[in-house]
Amino acid sequence: MQTISKISVYNFKSCKKLEDVELADFAPLVGYNNAGKSNLLSALQWLLKPTVLSATAFFDSASPVRVEARIDGVSQSVIDSLGDTHKPRITPFIKDGLIHIRREQPKPDGSKSDIKLRV
Repeated sequence: MQTISKISVYNFKSCKKLEDVELADFAPLVGYNNAGKSNLLSALQWLLKPTVLSATAFFDSASPVRVEARIDGVSQSVIDSLGDTHKPRITPFIKDGLIHIRREQPKPDGSKSDIKLRV
């Protein structure tokens, strides 16, 4: 089973710099109101399904938004399920069942082509 086991969020809403948050199979988010729990979940959602972020999603509109994650449990069967286009491009980046991904948007309200995914 693939799981996101670590996440870092930079410059996203109230998350100015949130580094190396370890996640388990079950990771409850607990905190007072306006602590950033929903913003962490929104950052994770943006990492997995990118949309163009508006200025309200940037803590500081002069700096990029960046979300990074470590995904564990990328097995050979998962790799085999990738299409012929994606499989050879992503396989070299998987080490011991782990893959690190980073999505970054340099400025608010840009185009979707401005958003970069790095593996």
